[in-house]
Amino acid sequence: MVLTDQMHMLRGFFGTATADHRISKSHLALYLALYISWVNSRRDLPLVIFSKDIMPAAKISSTATYHTLMRDLHNFGYIQYLASFYKKKGSEVYLNLFPDAL
Repeated sequence: MVLTDQMHMLRGFFGTATADHRISKSHLALYLALYISWVNSRRDLPLVIFSKDIMPAAKISSTATYHTLMRDLHNFGYIQYLASFYKKKGSEVYLNLFPDAL
């Protein structure tokens, strides 16, 4: 995916999220932290993450808040989140595409 495609993907997300009354600034910060991690991982899917790495980037200090926001993004259709319950195995995340992103 080239830079232009990445920008379309972000534009699609923000266009959709802006119109969604359920999305807060914390959701936006978390999605952006996930997006940056995805770009830094050379856009591998699934994105394998650890909360200890994502939380500081999203400015989230509570694990309960982190898990609530991840569950919300999953339930609202912004990501697919497969939680890992093992410390040494990261959770898997897929970033969903939006119509404006195509």
